[in-house]
Amino acid sequence: MNDLETLAETYSEQPDLKFDHNELPNGYYYVKLTAFDAAGVQGKSKTYLFLRNARVMR
Repeated sequence: MNDLETLAETYSEQPDLKFDHNELPNGYYYVKLTAFDAAGVQGKSKTYLFLRNARVMR
């Protein structure tokens, strides 16, 4: 059984990616990155854990 849910997938030819983090509830998340070379050959994936802990400014 897979307990992880895919929230978004994206592709970019640039070295930076952005996503709308304002819609992301607080909690722990994983991001999985994979690079492709100019010939389209996929490299090894790398997975990172991060904590989203946004505070409301008053």
